[in-house]
Amino acid sequence: MRTLNSSECIARGCSLMSAMMSPLFKVADYGIEEFNLHPINVTYSFVNPNKMEIEDEKVETKTSLLFPEGCNIPCIKSLSFARPEHVHL
Repeated sequence: MRTLNSSECIARGCSLMSAMMSPLFKVADYGIEEFNLHPINVTYSFVNPNKMEIEDEKVETKTSLLFPEGCNIPCIKSLSFARPEHVHL
């Protein structure tokens, strides 16, 4: 059967895992893949030094897709931000 009752799910998973770890039972190994159901976006704001007219126009906001829908979990992403050389902090 391919469906599980929610109350039996943990018990069956534990018994299957213990059978896989036991030398007395022969159980086929299998893997479980998890994925996210919704895309994950990241939004960040930064100051654009090229726009010097009005203070409100200097701040720009960008949104990027970090994890698309259906991306396998765990997945590692890295974000890097370039800082202009002429800006001193």
